[in-house]
Amino acid sequence: MKTTYEKIKSADVLIVGEVSMFIKRHFENLEFICSLKNPSQLFGGMQIIFCGDFFQLPPVRNILYDDDGSYCFESDLFDMVFVHKVFLKDVVRQTQYDQEKVIGEDTISLMDQLSRPLADNGMSSLKPFATNQMADDDNRNQILKMEGDLF
Repeated sequence: MKTTYEKIKSADVLIVGEVSMFIKRHFENLEFICSLKNPSQLFGGMQIIFCGDFFQLPPVRNILYDDDGSYCFESDLFDMVFVHKVFLKDVVRQTQYDQEKVIGEDTISLMDQLSRPLADNGMSSLKPFATNQMADDDNRNQILKMEGDLF
């Protein structure tokens, strides 16, 4: 089983969703961690793809870490990392009929072929918590269970 460090070293692309909630501090920490792969390049030379709508949920302030909840795009690194940005301006909503046209039997069949059970590595892929503190505690416990050195 690969350590987290080995996974980072072997990754070529990193995709982050729901970036509206991704705080500046986490963005900068993630860049530091990924740069262990290749210190001479931002994010270690990985291709970084951020997806999300900054007009949705804002980042959450965390007073335990003296974090003011700044958006990741407020980091000085943001414009250096994301030279190319795509701004979608039109609001487009689908009707049920539009979705049915797109999601036909062929699509459902393909999705069935691509589906697979989650890896049984003792870690849950999703755990909802009532507070940030509870989520932080669980994240810390999960990180301490991982193999390899902590940075």
